[in-house]
Amino acid sequence: MSELAGLLVETAERMFAEAAGEAVLGEVAAGRWPEALWRLVEEGGFLDLVAVADPAEAWSRWADALAVLRAGGRHALPVPLAEALWARRLSAAAGFDVPAGYVGLATGVALDVAADGTAAVAGEAAGVPWAREAVGLVVVAADGNRVAWVARDAFEVRPATDLAFEPRDTVRFSGRARAVAEAGDLAEATRLALLSSRVALMAGALERVLELTVAHAQQRTQFGRPLGRFQAIQQAIAMMAADVALSGAAADELASAAAAGRLEAVGVLAAKVAVAGAAGRAAAVAHQVHGAMGFTEEYRLHYFTQRLWSWRDEYGTETELAGELGRRLAAQAPDALWPALL
Repeated sequence: MSELAGLLVETAERMFAEAAGEAVLGEVAAGRWPEALWRLVEEGGFLDLVAVADPAEAWSRWADALAVLRAGGRHALPVPLAEALWARRLSAAAGFDVPAGYVGLATGVALDVAADGTAAVAGEAAGVPWAREAVGLVVVAADGNRVAWVARDAFEVRPATDLAFEPRDTVRFSGRARAVAEAGDLAEATRLALLSSRVALMAGALERVLELTVAHAQQRTQFGRPLGRFQAIQQAIAMMAADVALSGAAADELASAAAAGRLEAVGVLAAKVAVAGAAGRAAAVAHQVHGAMGFTEEYRLHYFTQRLWSWRDEYGTETELAGELGRRLAAQAPDALWPALL
């Protein structure tokens, strides 16, 4: 982690601990936008972290962003920071002048570009975080070669939520983009950035789930002794700790790759598949150890496990990505397979 990343994480940890507490998480679950938390994110300068046009510099800064997102995972951060960061990175690459406020991100959108350079935006985009609160969306065309700035009056929102009750809305486009630009093949870069963001978020959340589970096993007694003294519980927590360590290593590897100037598809897919599996296993163990308490509204474990269950499926399920990873590896030359696995 760079010195800048260390300072950013220190600031983020303090900010998220103070402003993303259980009261705010409860409000989000009830469908309310956490305005005060978002204002702190804006005022803290986080939104401009990767808002640069140069691809190499953007990837290097994305490594720092992943460290911040991992801190966000440790606090079940209920705002769409990853999407907002990458939307502003795309805006910088395309030269868009986007307004203040939450600018969302949508991918795979059909853009019908006219001779004068304007574009009609058509179709739907599902699972857009907090689209209902966005001042506009940066959209990545289905062909990957164009990005566009779409103001709020050019799309309608059908509300939906994920397993953590955070908005993942469906957007239906019905107007024209305010600005369109060709900026290379950004579709793949956007996908890899968003996938890596979920790895970082899950790695952070898993660290907190392990902390909660260990603390509960030490404090809760059964048959006259702490749960953590039972061999079966010890073994289960040891397996969880191994999954948390694996997830942290995967997040570190992606941050290192980004800092070096580029994320590669095979590495990102492998990390997302591995961490998604770890998230499922660790969440199961956490709830087994906690028993009924882990499912209560008053206890905070569910804020993390519900997000783990949601994040593991976003931008591609474990099964889908494992299939894609296998196809990519199989398509390589035989002498390239072992280096890829390493």
